[in-house]
Amino acid sequence: HYLKAQEEGIKLLYLAKFDPRGATNLIQHWNPVVLSKILPKKPEQLRLAREEIAKLSPIPNPIVNTVAFEKLQAHVNAKNSDARRKTAASSSNR
Repeated sequence: HYLKAQEEGIKLLYLAKFDPRGATNLIQHWNPVVLSKILPKKPEQLRLAREEIAKLSPIPNPIVNTVAFEKLQAHVNAKNSDARRKTAASSSNR
């Protein structure tokens, strides 16, 4: 189900005139620790995302950055930092 949602998300980005190549950056940096057991491995996610993006025609003047994106990026980065701190703290407590 996740990979189908990823495919649809890429198509929606494209239809909204956003550069769908940004999806690969999100996949690379998104690290949901709690979901890691049920999500496909990142290399598979990236491969399938790139295959889907390759099917799309280039967008002239795509939207590559917005204020909303910058806020989301900051939020994701903060969550990843929190997750790394928690992982480090739990492994040092062993």
